[in-house]
Amino acid sequence: MSRTLLRVLAWVAATALGMGMSWFGVHAVLSADTSDAAPQAITVETPVPETTSASPPSTTTTVPPPSSSRRTSSSETTTPPTTSPAADVRSVQLTGGRVVLQLTETDAKLVSATPEPGWQVQAWQADGWLRVDFSRDSTTSSCFVTWNGHPPAIQTT
Repeated sequence: MSRTLLRVLAWVAATALGMGMSWFGVHAVLSADTSDAAPQAITVETPVPETTSASPPSTTTTVPPPSSSRRTSSSETTTPPTTSPAADVRSVQLTGGRVVLQLTETDAKLVSATPEPGWQVQAWQADGWLRVDFSRDSTTSSCFVTWNGHPPAIQTT
């Protein structure tokens, strides 16, 4: 009888030790500060509808670039151009609205999300991805953009 009791106690001790080690491992992962990786809701501003008015449309004046023979006086200062990756602006039409994105080689930014009448828009962003949802009743259309170690890729559902 004592031999059986000894085996049962050894089994209980080994099981308890295994469960304790597993709990500490899982607890360390779950309690880690992951606030940087948590998606953040993006405030999406919807454009105000344009009203028609009797005023004439505004005109745009284009200023030609300076000629190459222009001389710069010593009192003028020129700022060197900034070197930033070229941005590509893309527009994606979904069932519930339109998403405009600014894409570079390494990331993406939400420029605007305009819902169709009767639709609502929500957006989230975290490191390496962003998501825009248009919803109405039980229908949702989504735009996902991911760029975790690769150029931004756009997916719609």
